[in-house]
Amino acid sequence: MNPIEQHEQLTTIIEQEVRARRHRAAAPSKPTPHPSGERLYDYALGWLDSSENTEIQRHLAVCPACVRELGAILKFEQALEIEDEQPSIVERAALWMSKLWMPLWAGELVTAADIPAQKHRFEMEAGSGEITVTCFWRGEDENAPAYLHIAWRADMQTPGEFRARFVSAETQTPLVELPLGRRLYGEKTFTSQELGFDPSRQRWGIGITLVEIDSIPDEGA
Repeated sequence: MNPIEQHEQLTTIIEQEVRARRHRAAAPSKPTPHPSGERLYDYALGWLDSSENTEIQRHLAVCPACVRELGAILKFEQALEIEDEQPSIVERAALWMSKLWMPLWAGELVTAADIPAQKHRFEMEAGSGEITVTCFWRGEDENAPAYLHIAWRADMQTPGEFRARFVSAETQTPLVELPLGRRLYGEKTFTSQELGFDPSRQRWGIGITLVEIDSIPDEGA
């Protein structure tokens, strides 16, 4: 995406938010269901058909929150385009590293009644496999710290250990990388202490790394 296209997209986002605020102020309407994080991502990248685009645009006209999320997605994707192309030591040692994904509402305090669990499919090169990740997060309360729950299901033949790597959505700097295990499916919950950040308050992105088994200690499957 060239600078002119980026500018036009962000200008459109601003105009949509202005229209949404005016619409809500003039004639508050019944809220429509929020699009899933995956659909909003597809809309931002221009992957939806015309009817789906129209549906999303109608929702954006009355939902400033989703307009802001769309702007955050575009900013996140643009940052990915300009990051350094040189692979890191970790990238060179890994069997495979997915692109980064920023779940819808990542870094915002939500409840189960507000937003459903977010799902994303990471595809390996040349159709050699895929892994679907589902996650949801909750803020700190008087009984428990903030946490992030991740479930995954992989369809691939390459053996290895799956690791979840987290980055700051604003700066693209690494936050933490945590092991998920060697099984093709499973789920784990990480507290804010384990993550080193609060997933309900700090914007974050996630990627999956597949590490060669021989290069890691044997901690059990």
